Amino acid sequence: MRTYRYDPGKTFRGWLRRLCQSRAIDLLRKKKANAVEWLEDQPTGTPLGDAYAGIEVDEIAASQRPVLLRQAQEVQDAVRQRVSERTWQVFWNIAILGQSVRDTSAAAGISYYAAFAAEKRVGRMLREEGRRHLAQPPKLEPEVRRTGE
Repeated sequence: MRTYRYDPGKTFRGWLRRLCQSRAIDLLRKKKANAVEWLEDQPTGTPLGDAYAGIEVDEIAASQRPVLLRQAQEVQDAVRQRVSERTWQVFWNIAILGQSVRDTSAAAGISYYAAFAAEKRVGRMLREEGRRHLAQPPKLEPEVRRTGE
């Protein structure tokens, strides 16, 4: 309010709107400037890629990736069986593909609120199923023995 100067030709609401808009733009610019850059997303030959060229990938993390992907697929499958195909598709379009709720609701032939609620509901179900899945002891796959070795 210290910078506000009353101008009879303009409105206070207009000034307040412009102030909020400017602050929002500043915040988005700051978030973009502080965005995390992943090494694997960098093409070779870039300064960031060259800086980490000699660093080896964490072998433990690399070896656990297939296990984590399998667990994520199991959680998704469990939740997908509990919801309708349309509800899953609405969730997928909004949460994964990044489509707007408005566009997704129009394409699915449901209300904006129904699409919003479906995305939130499936997301919550995935988190709960993921927690249950992590609380269970890991399923050990039986070792396959080869004959003649």
